[in-house]
Amino acid sequence: MNSISYFDLIRTHESPTKDDIDRFIRLFANDHSWYKQLSDARDGTFFFYLLPPPVTKDNKAIISYVWSNSLSKSWDENYATEQERDGAMMDNLFSEHSIPKEILEIGKIKKKDSNLSNH
Repeated sequence: MNSISYFDLIRTHESPTKDDIDRFIRLFANDHSWYKQLSDARDGTFFFYLLPPPVTKDNKAIISYVWSNSLSKSWDENYATEQERDGAMMDNLFSEHSIPKEILEIGKIKKKDSNLSNH
């Protein structure tokens, strides 16, 4: 993103509707890898956030997510703790999309904090 603040940029777009949110939930729930990422063997943190639409003629912000264990190198080799890995992902999202850390904290879901079931 450019020098315009995240909040100013997001305010220029419509919020996702309830139908958009429902579609996103169905898409996320049907992604056959998310539950593997939350398995007992692989801990991780999901960060959910809004982004401007990829197509400039669209006016609705989109819901996006990233998993903290999807950093380019394995977090357990590069980060001493889960908190360091999550911090690195937040730093990455801030530098890449200017998403403030408080927004990422609001959208943060960890396995132990969620009611998501393993499959």
